[in-house]
Amino acid sequence: MHLVTFLITAFESVMLFFAIIWYQSRPSEKARGRYVILLILLIQYNVYSGLFPDVHINIPIQIQLILAYFGGISVSMYFIYYVYKALELQRLKTIAVYGSIWCLFLPFIIFFIIPYLITGDADFSRKLVVIIPFAFTVFYVYTLTKSVWPKIRHLPSGIERQETLGLYISVLLWATLPVIVYFDGSQVVENGITNMGFMIMSVVFVRSAIFKSREDFAKLQESKEQLVQANETLLTKVKERTQELEIANQKRLNSFINLMHETKTPLTLINNCLDDLMQKYGASEETDITKLNLVKLNRNMNNFFDVHKLDRGIHIYDHSINIDFSEMIKNAIREFSPLGKRKGIIISSDIDEDILLKADPEAIYRVVDNLMENAIKYSNPDGQIYVQLKKDREFINLTIKDNGSGIAEEHQQKIFSPIIRLITRKEMFRGWEWALL
Repeated sequence: MHLVTFLITAFESVMLFFAIIWYQSRPSEKARGRYVILLILLIQYNVYSGLFPDVHINIPIQIQLILAYFGGISVSMYFIYYVYKALELQRLKTIAVYGSIWCLFLPFIIFFIIPYLITGDADFSRKLVVIIPFAFTVFYVYTLTKSVWPKIRHLPSGIERQETLGLYISVLLWATLPVIVYFDGSQVVENGITNMGFMIMSVVFVRSAIFKSREDFAKLQESKEQLVQANETLLTKVKERTQELEIANQKRLNSFINLMHETKTPLTLINNCLDDLMQKYGASEETDITKLNLVKLNRNMNNFFDVHKLDRGIHIYDHSINIDFSEMIKNAIREFSPLGKRKGIIISSDIDEDILLKADPEAIYRVVDNLMENAIKYSNPDGQIYVQLKKDREFINLTIKDNGSGIAEEHQQKIFSPIIRLITRKEMFRGWEWALL
């Protein structure tokens, strides 16, 4: 291989390396992929024409010569297709798809391989094979010129015009290949002239890639700035909308609080009337239950106000108060007994006396109320509920046990989540104990 051919091959190998990287970074750009294929064919053409024929290579001379000439034919066929796709000229479609097969590939088989294998005369086959490709090349260059020059004239000066012009020059230099082959030019002349056009095209391609990368980077920066501005605008709108929603929510909340305040007045009147009736006619089980539920309703009203205080960051619990836990559980049982009776549920209890607890009474009441209500709600008709309150050294154990459908084991971790409604099933284990330690 001549030094010039080696240097050209090395240059194109480096270009191939970077072209593959470019294509991998943007696989959607088919033009980069076609350029990679073109470089691969150019390198194999230079290798074949530079090394073959050589008696020192352990390949038959006939095969070496066929490979050397086939390298030129293959790169020529693909180059015609490459130019057609790069320039997007429909007039070249038929020539690119069918002309290269009929005027390059078939003549190579008919006028070179067959005569050379029969006669063994490489010079005769070489001169014979270039006749049809030469005529085809002249016709192709003429057709390309008529199509591409109007396009070049109308293109504004810039990278696209340089690409088109560089590609056209590459075609003109490649068109000299049949003439060089006919006169059996030296390896340096053949590879130098034919590759010169491709090297020009490669330089233009690299410049084009650089300019496009700069344009993409500039567009990316512009998009980034626009995105930042859009985010700032969006954040402003979100803040404004959030403030509007907060104001609207506060108005609704204030209206609801006013309604609750107004509701407490009739509840107080009802409670006072009930006290007068109990004082005048004496207390009964029905009046006691009514009294307990009025107290519960007032507590529920206060619960709502407590939630409102929590939203405003106001502390609502005071756990330094001593309460009679035994009496609280007894009152809860009395309060829920009528509801249990209507479902045929029997509530039994075992409560130690005088168990005192230091905690906020409203907080503990809410826990007990919720446990008792759920025990009745999810017990089967004619079921049983067992309430037990025991003191064990430093612990106070409260157990509320029912024989309802229970909670599946996989859902038991969710019982401390707020507003969770689990679907019960009869086949779930029965008998669920709630323990307050």
